[in-house]
Amino acid sequence: PRGTVGLGNPTYRLNRYSREDIHPLTKGGKVTDMISAETTRILVVDDELEVREMLKAAVEEMGHQCVTAPESETAARLLSAQPFDLMLLDVMMPGRSGTELFYQVRESHPDVAVVFVTARADLALAIDTMRSGAYDFLVKPASLDRLERVVQRALQRLLDNLERATHQRTLEQDIE
Repeated sequence: PRGTVGLGNPTYRLNRYSREDIHPLTKGGKVTDMISAETTRILVVDDELEVREMLKAAVEEMGHQCVTAPESETAARLLSAQPFDLMLLDVMMPGRSGTELFYQVRESHPDVAVVFVTARADLALAIDTMRSGAYDFLVKPASLDRLERVVQRALQRLLDNLERATHQRTLEQDIE
């Protein structure tokens, strides 16, 4: 129903393996065999407590694990300590901005998909960050239906990229 979040039976979840561990021949199956919704980890970074709690509840309703951070420094520590598949990131926060954190994440954790969720409707910023690798740019208040669609598509793109990398590795090994 409109205005609610729920995937019913999620069909995917990204497990954190190194690229070498995902080789289909060494794992005895396809990359898609290693996916389920319960293992997908999403980091929500927003300085507003109400927004963090709403996004966390929505993400958990979708069937994903969720961790929150009130600002960029905490988020950077969490990213260094544990793996995440997706980050929902506010732009304007005290201290280091979300865009600064985004560029750091692009360098240190390139496999983490980033979706900006912000009250700042800045077209130039949206274009710049998406050209730099952000998956999407949602303007608050974003509907829960739209949030769910964006999260699903971002995770699917991660999965597709993972499958391509695995296939490429298999081809390279076959050539050797």
